[in-house]
Amino acid sequence: MRTDLTEVPRLSAALKNIDAGGAGETRQEFFQWYIHRLTRFERFSRQNLHRYQWLRIPALVASAILPALIAADLGERGRLAGIVLSVFVAAATGIEEFLGAGRRWRHFRGTVEPLKAEGWMYVGLAGRYAPYPDHQLAFPYFAERVGATLVQETEEYITQAIAQSPRPPDPNQQAT
Repeated sequence: MRTDLTEVPRLSAALKNIDAGGAGETRQEFFQWYIHRLTRFERFSRQNLHRYQWLRIPALVASAILPALIAADLGERGRLAGIVLSVFVAAATGIEEFLGAGRRWRHFRGTVEPLKAEGWMYVGLAGRYAPYPDHQLAFPYFAERVGATLVQETEEYITQAIAQSPRPPDPNQQAT
């Protein structure tokens, strides 16, 4: 999945144009903060997508080759190649699971897209912002919606991305 890297800068420029009328320092600071968050979520999403793809795709290819390699019965070299491929698949999928790159990528994509949509609806005074005659009157609602989305993101990140991450064993616990 390729993301449009120009969308956040375009949204930032649109928000600055809204503020060109001297809407106030508080709104300008909020817009800067909002764009900063969007940029961070975009970056986190891209990083985790790349990690996920760089670990998963080779593991999938290797796991598809493995049965054919075993069926070809190439003797000792074939067995050795099969062992190496098996270890590679196990290591790549284990590392991906440990890093949670796929889970984190989906989490950040699921956050950044609604935030961008909210920004564009605000810019266009569309959707839930249509009843407002201007951006100044719509701003408190926009800020509330962005804040609610980010609170939800934090809660989801804690319960899904962090809570589901594998933890190292507690050295204080005795093995049974």
